Amino acid sequence: MVYYEESKFMSSYNHDWILPKTTELKEQDEEEEEDDGAESDYSLDYEYLGPRQANYRSEQDADSDASELSCSSSTSQAGFDMWDEDPYSTNDFTWESNDMRLTGFIKQRQRELLLLNKISPWKSSSFWRKEKGWPKQLPSSSSTSNHDQSASALSLVLSDYGLSEKLHAVYRDRIIECGKLNHIIDDLKVNINNNTTTTNTKNNVTTWLETSCIIDPNTLTNTSNKFNETHASVSLPKHSAYQKPSSFDNKSFTTHNDNFLSKFTPYTKYIKRSQFPVVFPQDSYLTLGFEPLCLAEKYGYMAIGGLEGEFELYCCMDETKPPVKIWGTKFKGKDNVLLMTNSVQIVRWKKKNNDYSYFLIACMNDAGILIYDLPSHGQCQTTNNCHLNQHIRCFDHVPINDARVSPDGQHLVCVGDDACIFHLSVFFNQQKNRLVFGSPEKFKIPTTIPTFSSQYLCWSKSSLFFAHTSDTHNTVFIWKTQPKFEMLHKIDAGGYTYAIQFHPQQEGVLVFSNRYGYLHTVNLDEAITTDDPTNYISIKDYHRHENIVTRHEITMISFRGEKNRKLRILAKINGLQWSKEGSYLYVSTKKRVLAYEFVQSSRRVQSLEKMAGQKALSILEDYQKKRRRKKECEEKQKKRRLWNEKWDKVPAHVRNNVLGDINLASHW
Repeated sequence: MVYYEESKFMSSYNHDWILPKTTELKEQDEEEEEDDGAESDYSLDYEYLGPRQANYRSEQDADSDASELSCSSSTSQAGFDMWDEDPYSTNDFTWESNDMRLTGFIKQRQRELLLLNKISPWKSSSFWRKEKGWPKQLPSSSSTSNHDQSASALSLVLSDYGLSEKLHAVYRDRIIECGKLNHIIDDLKVNINNNTTTTNTKNNVTTWLETSCIIDPNTLTNTSNKFNETHASVSLPKHSAYQKPSSFDNKSFTTHNDNFLSKFTPYTKYIKRSQFPVVFPQDSYLTLGFEPLCLAEKYGYMAIGGLEGEFELYCCMDETKPPVKIWGTKFKGKDNVLLMTNSVQIVRWKKKNNDYSYFLIACMNDAGILIYDLPSHGQCQTTNNCHLNQHIRCFDHVPINDARVSPDGQHLVCVGDDACIFHLSVFFNQQKNRLVFGSPEKFKIPTTIPTFSSQYLCWSKSSLFFAHTSDTHNTVFIWKTQPKFEMLHKIDAGGYTYAIQFHPQQEGVLVFSNRYGYLHTVNLDEAITTDDPTNYISIKDYHRHENIVTRHEITMISFRGEKNRKLRILAKINGLQWSKEGSYLYVSTKKRVLAYEFVQSSRRVQSLEKMAGQKALSILEDYQKKRRRKKECEEKQKKRRLWNEKWDKVPAHVRNNVLGDINLASHW
């Protein structure tokens, strides 16, 4: 088990970081902290009581310099870095576990990469901005994964025209808006004196799912009918137990991504608990009655899956009001077996009238995949249920951890607790507003280990490639869909991997993370062969070569202890998200969200057409907000009509290039 050097937890009623305390109050809090750590912010300094000693670094290192991964031999000393962990974690704290030995594996891999860099065209250049104060850190952005196999705690939220963005994260039993803290001192005093907190006392009703039925692929499209005949789902109350005040004002959306980045502060290596206070329910974006396992927010919908099969769906279109609950339930299997809502994805298909049909894909572990139709936002106030479009269970009894539809909407790929992937072709029937799936294809993952599991997958922008991580194997696997569906490449990650994301613009750029402390960046388009290390090989030409190695960089994500400034602690990584244009990578850790600047995108000069398009989108978004809030005076309406007349005169192909797929980043 893990031993914490500082045994005192910060209770939910301990506010010494804001309010002065008397000696009596301090003693009372100390007694409460020892008994109840439910809202603790946890200690930063701890050591494992095992056959080793921790490695220590100089406490004189510059505070604004992020720690770099060294290549010193792990066999020359007994100890290595500690890591940031939750006291209630289910992790396997044994000497043989991958997490305990991760640093040694990573250093070995780093030495191999440095030897490769000496003969490669990219040499020792970095993907990321390496200056004092970088990466940037976002205040009030702590997150929790709530399960050791989970790394889906961060969601990127775009404005209507995709010009501005914000981040939502999972924090215990609530969703927070990263970087926003509306703490009011008077409210704090009331909470401290009353010694009470707001809780969600309403429970999800149960939806029963079959987990062992074998489905004929020919009847795949009719499975939802059978499900509805044998199962029932009762909607939850429309509103959460905790309601934000009527003066709820969410002004986090700005006019440009750089404004969001302005909320970040320069990086600090030495951090204290007081810098990361508990996020209370009244400060959260949404409070829940369960611990979320996965989070997805897109097109004005928010989908949340829980550790014990909970699921809730919200409408988040009106940024001036709290989210509106559309539907909620709790899934269980036969014999009252709890299921896990492992992942959720919100997708859409375009119809002929330039409208869209929206769907939710939920991975239910042993129960397969559920696909729901989503109601239009105009119906969110009156709808209390979602229509089940499909229930797919054709996975040979393999629990499904993640399933993702490709960006072009033609493929559904699923990974789970076996050394295989499942591929289903997808077709959208516009007349019936229904998704039609082809027969599942099962592809074997080449591995020799007896137990294999994949947790997360992601697609490239073109839908030609996808990749998935593994929490039982040190390899990240790359697959291609054309000209035939097959594995393309394998990447040695040094340890087990979890979160993974392709770059939104550059086809070959891929990031993924270990559970603790290490971010990997790979450019599959910057590859060489060991036989000819001077020439680049594109990802599309891999099939013509052998002994391919790719450009691969490992970035350490860590901080120093508060009690012992020499103790370096690896950060727990709970999620990864690219900014819309790919200029920044947001890394969600247990203490803070970090923003890494991706040099290849951020320093690219924008074209005149791009800059003019951004200005046009800004005007369109501003007009839309005013119309929605009914705050346009007659003069403003006249200006908008004149501007729309000019906009309509712009050639159609130019307008389409400007709008692309972003004018409905959300919809009303």
